[in-house]
Amino acid sequence: MKKIIPLCLIALSLAACSSAPKTSEAPATPVATAPTPAPATPAAPSELETIAQQLTQACSSGVSDACKASAQVAAILSGSNAAASSSAPSFNCAKAGTEVEKAICGSKPLSSLDAVMAKVYTSAASSKKTTKADQVNWLNTVRNTCQDVECLAVKYSARILELAR
Repeated sequence: MKKIIPLCLIALSLAACSSAPKTSEAPATPVATAPTPAPATPAAPSELETIAQQLTQACSSGVSDACKASAQVAAILSGSNAAASSSAPSFNCAKAGTEVEKAICGSKPLSSLDAVMAKVYTSAASSKKTTKADQVNWLNTVRNTCQDVECLAVKYSARILELAR
């Protein structure tokens, strides 16, 4: 079953989402007298939806790499394997040895997230915000523990946000 994604998370313009204008029509009177069911409580957003909102906020505050990552997360949330701007991952897919690396190579949005993260990491490393040892530690203890695409998207997005700040 596919998730319904708020359009404001998918919009690449990342303009503030607004609800549809309210009409001045009076609500229709129900014909039946049966009791109406209690309104459903909205489901809590998934971790991926939450990180998508954080990326959107970072993008709207001027973090361009967050805008690129947000587009890739939106593609994953929509169930699409296409990416707004697909890029090859930061490693050679022909030499992908782990299941995580194979999953990244098999998903255009994840490949793009990997490329964005590599770019942000390079920038953070050159400004001494992180080290190669920190990145290798993140790969081994965070990224490589994931078992699915959603986990990888969350971990990559969180790392991009962490390195971009």
